This record gives sequence, structure tokens and C-alpha cells, in this order.
Amino acid sequence: MFQRAREDVFVAFERDPAARTVLEVLLFYPGLHALR
Repeated sequence: MFQRAREDVFVAFERDPAARTVLEVLLFYPGLHALR
């Protein structure tokens, strides 16, 4: 479960050029919160 969530965060970070840090993606991206 945690591995899948980790992969989701890193994929979002890699694909979004506006993302500055992985922490930003984890805390502020609503799409990831909707997946959980």
C-alpha cells in the first residue's frame, strides 16, 4: 500500500513541470488526496 502511494507521488512529480518538490506534491496535489 505504501509502495503504491510512493509511486503515485513520484510519478506526479516527474510528470508535472510546475512541481518543485516531492513534498509539495504530497501535501498540496488534490488528485493524490482523491486517490486515497
